[in-house]
Amino acid sequence: MRTGFSADGRRSVVVVANGTGSGEQLLAAERAVRGLVDRALCAGTQDIAGSRPSATLHNSR
Repeated sequence: MRTGFSADGRRSVVVVANGTGSGEQLLAAERAVRGLVDRALCAGTQDIAGSRPSATLHNSR
């Protein structure tokens, strides 16, 4: 389970994933989950400088 919150606290997301695998498969799955959290929190938002706002990812296992 991964949870994430935007820096301003206005957005939050929970992603639950399960499966079997190891090594490169596990790393690819972790990257995919992190990408989902990032897109859910940051998609379509920009700060004044034009960069995406920061997201805080929490790893809950």
